Amino acid sequence: MYSASTRFVLCCNTSTKIIEPIQSRCAIIRFKPLLAADMTRRLKYVLETEGVSYSPDGIDTLIRTGEGDMRNVLNNAQSTAAGFGVVNKDTVLKVCDVPHPELVSNALRDAQQGRLDEALAALIGLVDDGYYVDDVISAVYDCVLDSKTMPDPTRISILKEIANTQARVAGGCRTRLQVASLVSVIVVLSGGQAHA
Repeated sequence: MYSASTRFVLCCNTSTKIIEPIQSRCAIIRFKPLLAADMTRRLKYVLETEGVSYSPDGIDTLIRTGEGDMRNVLNNAQSTAAGFGVVNKDTVLKVCDVPHPELVSNALRDAQQGRLDEALAALIGLVDDGYYVDDVISAVYDCVLDSKTMPDPTRISILKEIANTQARVAGGCRTRLQVASLVSVIVVLSGGQAHA
């Protein structure tokens, strides 16, 4: 009766997980990630309306971990507020269960300076602590992008290597060896001679 005028909207993060018979009858529309400034403004409005205490570093951490998806940002903010009563960098990192950026940044600095053992110990330690290899590599990617001291040619070479590593991980090779390989390549590309 209503088949001529009925429309459905499916919202998903990964369209390839929708079965083929449904996909074939859909118009797939991909949305760009939201701008950080827009997400920050809306998140502050929601937190202030709900009476939740927050810090600027907590907002920044939520935006970074949300990866452009406002739903993730709001869900993580709600979980953080419910669990800790305040939204700051440390509480957000605990809720989102992502490697601490400063620890990863220090490991990256060690690798750039040729301190292979220290960099490996830090990043492999994250995997041993229960973080996924994917998350550790993504955290290294973020630190390379955010680095203010890394020369652009070195940054580009390291980003290419991170992409290769992520491709291997996506192909099913999620082992500590991928992290160790990436750290070793960062040492070489940074011009550091590996030493303890």
